[in-house]
Amino acid sequence: MAPPLEAFWKQWQSLWGGLSPSRRAALIMVTLLMLGGFALLVVWGGRPSYRPLFSNLGEEEAAAIVERLRERKVQYRIGNGGRSVEVPQEQLYELRLALATEGLPIGGGVGFELFDRNSFGATEFVQRVNLQRALQGELARTIKQFPQVAQARVHLSVPERSLFVREPQRPQATVVLQLHPGANLQQSQLQGIVHLVSSSVQSMQPRDVHVVDTTGKVLYSPLDGQEAEMASGRILERQAEMERRLEAKILGILEPVMGPQKVVARVHVDLDPRQVEQTEEQYDPDKAAVRSEQRSTERSSGNSGGVGGVPGVMSNLQEAKPQASSQSSSVYQRENETVNYEVNRLTRRTVAAAGELRRITVAVLVDGIKQAAAGSEGKETVMPRPAEELKQYEEIVKQAVGFNAQRGDVVQVASVPFERVKEAQDEGGGIPQVIERWSSAPMVRHGVVLVLGALFLLGVVRPFARGVVTALQSRPKMLPAELPRTLGEIEAMSHAAKSAPSGQLPANTNAPLPAEVVQMAEMDPQRFAAALKAWMKQGD
Repeated sequence: MAPPLEAFWKQWQSLWGGLSPSRRAALIMVTLLMLGGFALLVVWGGRPSYRPLFSNLGEEEAAAIVERLRERKVQYRIGNGGRSVEVPQEQLYELRLALATEGLPIGGGVGFELFDRNSFGATEFVQRVNLQRALQGELARTIKQFPQVAQARVHLSVPERSLFVREPQRPQATVVLQLHPGANLQQSQLQGIVHLVSSSVQSMQPRDVHVVDTTGKVLYSPLDGQEAEMASGRILERQAEMERRLEAKILGILEPVMGPQKVVARVHVDLDPRQVEQTEEQYDPDKAAVRSEQRSTERSSGNSGGVGGVPGVMSNLQEAKPQASSQSSSVYQRENETVNYEVNRLTRRTVAAAGELRRITVAVLVDGIKQAAAGSEGKETVMPRPAEELKQYEEIVKQAVGFNAQRGDVVQVASVPFERVKEAQDEGGGIPQVIERWSSAPMVRHGVVLVLGALFLLGVVRPFARGVVTALQSRPKMLPAELPRTLGEIEAMSHAAKSAPSGQLPANTNAPLPAEVVQMAEMDPQRFAAALKAWMKQGD
C-alpha cells in the first residue's frame, strides 16, 4: 500500500477507535441511508417522464397500439385499467404522428378508409355491408366529438330495395352512448344526435332513431308521448337557466356591498308547462254592413194581336177567305230585390307557448355584522342586520328580478350568522395526486436531486470531514517508528529530557516522554502491548 494511503488508513483506524459503539452505529446507519437515498434519487431522476399517448381506448385499439409500440421497441406503460397508453414525453408527438399515418387509433370503428384498399373479388353484398360498416363508424366518430360522450356505437338496419314491394320499409338506427361519469346530455343535444343520424341515411326519419346508454336507459325514443316528455325536459332546462341567471344577478348586486361568501340567494321560477291555444269570436249587431245587393225588375204593357183563322190547310190556301183576327190588351210588371247584410265579427286566435312565467320566489340570506363582544378582548360576535337595511336590500332584489305583485311573486331577505367552516378538501385531488403530478415534471425531479445531494454534502460529508480534520489536528505528533524496547531506554530518554537546557528539545524529537506513554497506548494498543510484554520480560 502506498505511504499516503497507509497513513490515511492508520488515521482512519485511530479515529474509528476513538468513537463509542453508539456513535459508530449511528454513523453507519446515517451513511447507508443517505447513500441509498442518493442512489434512489439518481435512479428516479433518470427515469423517463411518461405522458398519455391516447386515452379512452377500447380493448382492440389499445392492443393494436401496444403491438405497434413493441415493433418500434418503445417503452410504454398502460394505465386507467387498460384504457390509456403512456409513453416517454420525448417521443410523445413523434409517436402520435407515426401512428396516425397507420390509421391508429381507429376511433369508434372503421370508417370510409375501409375502401382505400381495392378488392377486385368483392361481391355486391360485401360492398353493401362494407358501406354500412363505414357509415356506422363515421357516425360514431362524429358523435364522440360531444364532450359528454366517452364512447359511441351506431347500429343501422337498412332494408334491401326491391321493385316488387309496394311500400318499402324505412331504415332504422340505434345509437348506444357511454357518457363520462357525472355527464348528462341535454334534450337539444339528443335531438341533434337524432337529426344527425337520420340525415345521414337515405329515407330515414327522426322517428326511426333510438338512443340508449350503456346502462340500458332510453335517452330518446320516438314512441307516443316522447314529444311531450322532451317538451317537459326543455321547460326544466329553461327553468334552471332562468334560476341561475337571476341568482347571479342578486349576487352581483349584493356581494360588492357585503363581501364575497356573505350572501346566499336561491330563486325558484314557476313555469307553465301547458301550451294553450284560444280562439275568440265577437259579434257587434250595431255595426251591420251590406255584404251584397241584388235587384231584378220586369215590366210588360200594350196590345198584342193574336193569330186567328181556321186551323188546317184550308186557311193557308189562296182561295181561302181571310178570317177576322182577335185583338187583346195586357199589362205585366214584376220587381225582385235581395239585400244581404254582414254582421260585424272579430275573430282572435291566441297561442301561448309552453313555459310561460307564472311566479317567481326569491330567498336571500345575508351574513350578520361583526361586533366586539362586551367584557372580552379580541373576541367578536355576529349580530343580525337592522330591519331597515334588510328592507332596502329587499327592494333592490325586487327590482333586479322583475318583481310583479299581481303575479304573486315573493321576495324574502333575512340576516343570519354564517358558520365559518374551512374547507379541508384539496382541489387538486389530494396529497398523493399533487405529489404524483409534481413528481412527473422533469424540472422538479432534477431540482429535488440537486437539493438532496447538496443536503447530503452539507449534512453528512462536510461534518464528517470536519470531524476528521479536527481529530487529526488535536491528536499528538506521529508516533515513532520504533518504541523503546527496554526500561533502560525509557529512563535514559527521560533523563535526557530533564537534563536538556531550557527551551531546547532532545536530539530525538520523536522520542516519547513518559507522560506520552498513556497516549501511545490509546493510539496504538497493539504495538504498545508488544512493547509492554518486552518490558515485563526484561524486568523479570
